[in-house]
This record gives sequence, structure tokens and C-alpha cells, in this order.
Amino acid sequence: MQKIYTKFELIIFSFVSLIFFGLIIVMLFHAMQYNKQKVSEKRMRIIADAIYNFYLDNHKYPVALNELVNSNYMREQMLKDGWGKKYIYNYPGEIISYGRDGAKGGEDLNKDIIYAANQ
Repeated sequence: MQKIYTKFELIIFSFVSLIFFGLIIVMLFHAMQYNKQKVSEKRMRIIADAIYNFYLDNHKYPVALNELVNSNYMREQMLKDGWGKKYIYNYPGEIISYGRDGAKGGEDLNKDIIYAANQ
């Protein structure tokens, strides 16, 4: 004898499936945002290395990050964080990303990322 599922069982199965897939989507979105934060941190280290190389070659720190691009130490696209916002550069070597929200302060993915190039 074949078992035929009732409408109630199908509704419950659909509801549980939607919740399960919804949680997976939320987790993937959070993982992608976390990766953008890590990309930002790694790019800051690359920029810091470029600032240091600029200093070694020119005996001065760049006044703005665009000097690194103009002097062929770095490509323009590397001067943006994981969320596509430009880094803030405080002479002589502090690099700042204001995180996902682009505003000063914040927590979790919105926290500021500060890197001192002379570390």
C-alpha cells in the first residue's frame, strides 16, 4: 500500500525546508561579509609594504595614497577596502577603513580597522 502525504505534512515539510535554507543563506551572507573584512586587512598590509618601499626609494613617506599609484607602487583598485570604499590615510602611515557601514566606530563588521604602516 502506498502512503500518500497529507497537505499538513507537505506544509510542515515546506516550512522546515524554508527555515533551513533561510539559515544557510544568512550564514553565507555573513561569511561573505567577514571575508570582505579580511580582504580589507590584507590589503592594508600590502599598502603598508608599498608605503615602506616608497619610503626606502624616496626617503620620505607619501603624503597621499595616490602617490603610490602615480609612482607605480600599487594599482588604484588596491586602495579600496573589501566594501569598495577608499581607505583613509593619515600621514605618515596610518591606514583606516571604517568597515562595512563606512562610519566611524561600530562593532563586528562595522568596526574600524586601523593599521599603522610603521608596525
